[in-house]
Amino acid sequence: MKIKTKLRLGFTFLFVVYIFLGGLAIWYIHELSKASNQILKNNYYTLQYMQSLLKHLGDNEQVMSAKDLQDFDRSLRLEESNITEAGEGKAVKQIRNSFTALKLAGTDKLRFASIKSSIRSNIFTVMQLNNATIIQKDYKAKQLARTATIIVAFIASICFLIILSFIMRFPGYITDTIRELSDGMKESIRQNFKYRVPLPNETDELAELCRLLNSLNKKMEEDGRLNQAKLRIESMRIETIINNIKEAIIGVDENNMLLFANQLALDIMNLKPGEVSGKSVGEIAGVNEQLDQIFRREPASEQISLMQAGKTFSFKKEVFPLSVNNTDLKFETQTILQSVKSIGSIIMLKSLPAG
Repeated sequence: MKIKTKLRLGFTFLFVVYIFLGGLAIWYIHELSKASNQILKNNYYTLQYMQSLLKHLGDNEQVMSAKDLQDFDRSLRLEESNITEAGEGKAVKQIRNSFTALKLAGTDKLRFASIKSSIRSNIFTVMQLNNATIIQKDYKAKQLARTATIIVAFIASICFLIILSFIMRFPGYITDTIRELSDGMKESIRQNFKYRVPLPNETDELAELCRLLNSLNKKMEEDGRLNQAKLRIESMRIETIINNIKEAIIGVDENNMLLFANQLALDIMNLKPGEVSGKSVGEIAGVNEQLDQIFRREPASEQISLMQAGKTFSFKKEVFPLSVNNTDLKFETQTILQSVKSIGSIIMLKSLPAG
């Protein structure tokens, strides 16, 4: 999976979580609001109507005025259109019947008081029913709020853990892989082509870069082994050619370090092959008189005498400087400044006849 795809999926997941939690919270808020509205519409209004009926009903002995009768009838009609609880309709119907009888009671105070008492009893019944419903609905609303809090908190916690895992793991995967790539490139710069970058268990661009770097190192390692084999062959060929030359030959680099000497030169200096390569001229000349005479600061071409096996032999020394062109500055395809750099010299000793 590509890194771009992973990022898209990650951000899409965050967006879906945001929408889901927001929608869930809105739904629960809507349910709580609906429960509150039902309490207000169905029960609270009923309590207001019942209080209005009690207000206009007055005492048992008090005769209701025409205005009280009119207001009582209006509140009762409003209640008749707002019946919601079981048993409420029966009590309201009894209030209506008693109110009708009350209007026909005339001046009989005892009957008047009895009817009012019956009406008041039914009003209290309706109020009790609605108060009980309000308590029950309030409890359900609180339970709904508690359930909503638990569910939203639980889902939010799970989503938070998933998001936290994504935030912690994904950047770490990128930085760790980049660090491995950086280490692999450093090893390649050091020409340590045996190093292999650990491959992540992914198929994205970073994993592809790791595989490419490993393939490059493998190719460079194979080419290096092939080049080393070629160099060994060429070195053996050059060594064979040098050893077959009839004159003594000694090679030094620009730092006066001995590079090679053929067998004839080693015999003259009484040295073995392993005592020459990689050693400085000054280091060996301090303990080897022949080498010291060969490398004295004298004219490049001269005749020198060396002792060998108790006899004196004469040689003609010739020095052949080695150099390469060193381009310092180029402009487009033209060389502006070019210098010659010395890379050492070859010294040849030609044996001279005795006399």
